[in-house]
Amino acid sequence: MSPDRAGASAARPARASAILGALLVAACFAARSVEAPTFLRQPAGLREGEGAVVGTILLSVPTGVADATDREIVDALNAKRYEAIIAAQPSGERYRVRFFAGVEKSFALRGAPGRYSVESITSIIAPDFGAERTGICRIGRVADLSVRAGQITYLGRLWLIAEYKPDRGFPLAQSLRARGVRETELAETALDMRVSAFDVEKARERLRLAEGGEGNRVVSELMNVQPGVEWDCSDPASSS
Repeated sequence: MSPDRAGASAARPARASAILGALLVAACFAARSVEAPTFLRQPAGLREGEGAVVGTILLSVPTGVADATDREIVDALNAKRYEAIIAAQPSGERYRVRFFAGVEKSFALRGAPGRYSVESITSIIAPDFGAERTGICRIGRVADLSVRAGQITYLGRLWLIAEYKPDRGFPLAQSLRARGVRETELAETALDMRVSAFDVEKARERLRLAEGGEGNRVVSELMNVQPGVEWDCSDPASSS
């Protein structure tokens, strides 16, 4: 082999490694998210070319479950936190909103105009000791929303209503116990989900009054929810 060819052959792996490294860095950067503020600073004082959105997320967990085994599944849901990721398109900027089941959580974003989406909701499990960790149950894209320049948009409540299914829950609890898996891991698979965008009139009015007279345009444009969302949970037994 000539020296030129040998040098080219040696350079190719180096270039490939550099490209791979750059892709990994880009992927890590894209995966990062920052905590979304709970409220806008009021008055918001939008900069030129900037918009803002305000909304809430609520996951309603079933109540009144009588059977003890079924209650274990519902209690497992209440023991978790959840994390919603709101992503800007196409920039890929991500904002996280963490909330507990049964507790409505406010969020507020300000940024460049464009389309955004609630791209995922993931369970977070609190262990018996140590740091909490991301669970294995996840909902994919839940809703879409828009940020519009010079405008503060009230998005309403993203309402996830969980309906407990005993025909799933009881066999699930038995199966998990037999395999030594905690109910918190897969409790979501016992649920049917309904998602809606709900106009909370009091919240909308508070926002309008807070921004009144500041020259910011406050409008209501509820999130566009995706129908037929379901929890996707991988089975820990199949991944071990």
